[in-house]
Amino acid sequence: MNIQHTLLKKLTATGILLSLFLLPLMLGAQDDGMNWYYYAIDDEASTGVFTSLAYDINGLPAIAYASAAELELGRGIRFAQFDGSSWKLSDVDPAGEGRLKMDFGPANEAHIIYAVEDQSTIMRAVLDGQTWIRRSIATSMNRGQAFYDRSIQVDGNGLTHVVFGTDYSPDVNVALNITYASLADTLVQLPQQIDGVGNTGKWSSLTLTDDGTPAVAYYTTSGDLRFAILQNGQWQTE
Repeated sequence: MNIQHTLLKKLTATGILLSLFLLPLMLGAQDDGMNWYYYAIDDEASTGVFTSLAYDINGLPAIAYASAAELELGRGIRFAQFDGSSWKLSDVDPAGEGRLKMDFGPANEAHIIYAVEDQSTIMRAVLDGQTWIRRSIATSMNRGQAFYDRSIQVDGNGLTHVVFGTDYSPDVNVALNITYASLADTLVQLPQQIDGVGNTGKWSSLTLTDDGTPAVAYYTTSGDLRFAILQNGQWQTE
């Protein structure tokens, strides 16, 4: 039996279901070509919405996701990680809601951002050994109005960079502005507005340059695709 079939046997023997997780041949495609295999991960009813997939520094997959799929944003953030032989599940935050994103840090620790309290507070959770350490990043001025979309990147020094949309007015149905914050172990940088012109906070993609500088692509409801990069402590938009 080749190594791909051995891996498949180990994974399917776990008998757990997270919706349906698609994984290409992790170790190459020597005999079977580029086939797709389906693995069961979490068998809890109505689970597996708002999934975020990342590979750790050992090349093993992990998934953050929300359970209670019958709710619009899910309820309860969970984490599944393959250790080379089986999937290990853990509860990140029973009160957490969807639209989550995940990345791994340099010490192979998982970082997840998500929201609580009807999307009114955005949170980060970090896996420290077997324990999830949670802390808030920012709170909306309107319950349920903010944090429509979010992105996360962890740099080589372990600094967490996050981008999200939030409101800067107590008025209901105001525009969401794209916002940036960074988190070290004990410090949350005050959120910094990237672009306050129009509704810019709904769809974004964050990445880091080779030297760790955050850069963001995002859409505005005026129909523009925009780009912003942090230079000398200030966001430059194009």
